Amino acid sequence: MQNVKLLLQLGMFPRPSPVPPETAGTPVVPSLPLRRHPCGNRRSPVLRAAFKETSISPANLVYPLLIHEGQQDTPIGAMRGFYGLGWRHGLVKEVAKARDVSVNSDLLFPKVPDALEEMKHRMRMIYSDVALDPYSFDGHAIVREDGVIKNDETVHQLYKQAVAQAQAGADVVSPYDMMDGHVGAIRAAPDAEGF
Repeated sequence: MQNVKLLLQLGMFPRPSPVPPETAGTPVVPSLPLRRHPCGNRRSPVLRAAFKETSISPANLVYPLLIHEGQQDTPIGAMRGFYGLGWRHGLVKEVAKARDVSVNSDLLFPKVPDALEEMKHRMRMIYSDVALDPYSFDGHAIVREDGVIKNDETVHQLYKQAVAQAQAGADVVSPYDMMDGHVGAIRAAPDAEGF
């Protein structure tokens, strides 16, 4: 202790900054009302490996795959060189190629429940895209009626979609948008339904 005091006097140790006094009106942030800790969702070795300390390797990568409901791969007009994979043919081949280079996780876009059920036994870990834009005429990810955003209805539909994807085999459901309540509903839905 004597040495520390001497080093402080000689200026060889930086003095710690004083603790600021608590001001009146400083908000108290309550604990999150979690029914269970999010780390409890790390049940499988693949999930634990995906979220452990940072290290970059093919095993940590998530491969985004654009799929469609048809059989054959089709070019995506707005994305030169990219294809919407037919979920029975192109998707199977791409997943096999990814496994050959140790990429173990796939993120499926956009309409996925049928593909999830079909591919669950071929994929080690599946992320799914929870979004309404693939189901809308205008490409927007919200429910609208006469130009008015129906946020509560949108949250309800996203909740149902997250549950359907979990039932079909998704290991992780991924929110596409961040409007009021959307991410929370997508996060809560699988837990509330026992996934």
